[in-house]
Amino acid sequence: LSYYINGREERCRGYDFDHPSTQTLYEAIERCGAPELLLSAYKGRLEYHTPWSSGREYTHLFRGRLDVAVANVLLENKGLSGLKLTDNGIVNTKGSLENLGEVHAYHLLPTEVSKASAISYDRRKRGLAAENVIAIGDSITDAGMAAVVNCFFMVGDNIKSDDLKAERI
Repeated sequence: LSYYINGREERCRGYDFDHPSTQTLYEAIERCGAPELLLSAYKGRLEYHTPWSSGREYTHLFRGRLDVAVANVLLENKGLSGLKLTDNGIVNTKGSLENLGEVHAYHLLPTEVSKASAISYDRRKRGLAAENVIAIGDSITDAGMAAVVNCFFMVGDNIKSDDLKAERI
């Protein structure tokens, strides 16, 4: 988790996914086998979201078409309950998955990590009350931010109203 105070970046570990300090979170996730598990289980339906998946330190970034709830049960059943796959919305760059129609971006990350938890941490660090904070999102994953701010705006055309109802914001 990175945040900025007076233009200076500071970092903290806002998750419990244990790994040596010599490894990035990205490397630790890779070494536990979760990315390979997902890529194997969803062969032809999931791939790295190149070029944006290169050079990452934290999350693994994929694109594809799958049921996130089912993928998360797969992770849990394989002993990887400390990780989750989140849907970051529709993407235009489909790579080799053109045949799937609608393709989404997915992040593989520790279960505790979310934009809402980052905002909550940042609010505490700065001493800000929720009524003094707004958030703007453009994917269904961003909807969780609404619970920790005074006003939340959802922009973009890649979200269906049924998705928002399912998130119960």
